[in-house]
Amino acid sequence: MAYIPELFLIPAYNRPCNSKKAVWSDWIACRDFEIVTFGPFMGRKLTRIGIEKSNIHAVIVRYGKDYEKSARIDLTKNTIV
Repeated sequence: MAYIPELFLIPAYNRPCNSKKAVWSDWIACRDFEIVTFGPFMGRKLTRIGIEKSNIHAVIVRYGKDYEKSARIDLTKNTIV
């Protein structure tokens, strides 16, 4: 399996997240996120539990109006930046 250093996500089902705190609480609560990184998995839904089992180092979550903001979740340190 290939090592994927980062993955880009958005909150699934048009769920509003307007702050990093909202993104982090949804992440901890295992809510669905949608993959927006171009490739064969684009559009698939996943949760924190599913992604922690993979070789992904970090995820970038786009949020806010028109997804203009982003938050990086480091899976090795379990923190948000």
